[in-house]
Amino acid sequence: MPDIELKELAKIYQKRGLDSKLAMEVATQLSKRNALEAHAKDELGINEFTQPKPLLAALASGASFISGGILPFFVSLFAPVNLMVYLLYGFATAFLALSGGVAAKAGGSNMAKGIIRICFWGTIAMGITALVGYLFGVKTG
Repeated sequence: MPDIELKELAKIYQKRGLDSKLAMEVATQLSKRNALEAHAKDELGINEFTQPKPLLAALASGASFISGGILPFFVSLFAPVNLMVYLLYGFATAFLALSGGVAAKAGGSNMAKGIIRICFWGTIAMGITALVGYLFGVKTG
C-alpha cells in the first residue's frame, strides 16, 4: 500500500514542522530515491547509529564474563569461609549484572535483556562448576 505509506511518511514530516504540501513533496522525493531507507530512518528510527553492533556486543559480553569472574575472586580473598558459597554466588551475580548492563549499553543492545542473559548463563556456569566439583568430591568449607 504505497499510497498509505507515503501519506504516513508525509505526516511524520508535518509533525517536524513542514507544511502539508512540502511534507508530501519531501516524502515523495525520498521514496523515489529509496523508499525503504526513508521509512526505516524517519518512521522507525533505524539508522547506522541506532543499529546493534554484534561484534562489539560479543566482545563486551566476553569482557563482562571475564570481569564477572575476576571480581568475585577478590571477594573470596576477604569472605569468611563458612559463608563463602553464598557470598560468592551473590557477588558474582551482582557483578555479572553490572558488567552485563555495561556490555549491552556498549553494544547497543537492550540492557534488561543483556543483564538477564548474562546472569542466566553465569548462574548456569556456576551450577555446572559446582556439579563438576561435587562429582569429583571437591568440598567447600
